[in-house]
Amino acid sequence: MISAIYSLNIRERRKFIKSFLKKMSISFKTGPFIREGYEGENIIVTEWAKEGFPNIIISAHYDGWGAYDNAGGTAGLLWLLKWAGWDKLINLNGSSGLIIVFLDGEESGLLGAKDYIENSLFDKNLKVKGQISLDGFGIGTHIGGFANTKKIRLRIEPEKEIEIILEADTSIFQQYKIPSLHLFSLPYEELKDLLDEKRFPPFWKILHTWEDTPDKLDEECLPFVILHLYQNIPLLDFRSEGIIAIGEKT
Repeated sequence: MISAIYSLNIRERRKFIKSFLKKMSISFKTGPFIREGYEGENIIVTEWAKEGFPNIIISAHYDGWGAYDNAGGTAGLLWLLKWAGWDKLINLNGSSGLIIVFLDGEESGLLGAKDYIENSLFDKNLKVKGQISLDGFGIGTHIGGFANTKKIRLRIEPEKEIEIILEADTSIFQQYKIPSLHLFSLPYEELKDLLDEKRFPPFWKILHTWEDTPDKLDEECLPFVILHLYQNIPLLDFRSEGIIAIGEKT
């Protein structure tokens, strides 16, 4: 699925996502927008949202031109919908509702996230517990992320550190006081180094380069990685901060 999404232009990706949802008999609505000269469209699934309960938003930006960033995240969100659809419940232990959003315009200034929050999110006066962004999936079997933070200091050499300023969809949700988790998958050793030593993952060197191609990924593990995430949604702590791991301890 990652290779298929990667090969499509932005208009074709919209059709691909909508076609997938229709085949799964999942209803959706669209949120077209024009911002800063960019014409985009968010695709929103709210059939499992709950009024009177805190809802969890799970999103992926489908405009990323890389395989890992973010055809992998888009494919991961489609797989999450598959697991949820087959599960026939999506009630997160009865404690929360679920909103799924395919966001557009992230690479052009986080425009889809801005438009979604301002024009679509609160149209039913829904309460929001937190937001999860799938941004970088398709490599490794372990899920980590950045929780409620925009600045991360990482070591790239024994005596050298860099500060990453996270300009991603989670940044917009945080601006609107919505707790957010920016999630990705990595090999075990790279995620462990990231957690224990704050070491920059070697795999991330391909980000925003022409090296971010499907042949660098291992898509076969993606369905199982996303199933693991889906099963852990009720356990996520939206109050956490900094670098986190999902599910099993590393």
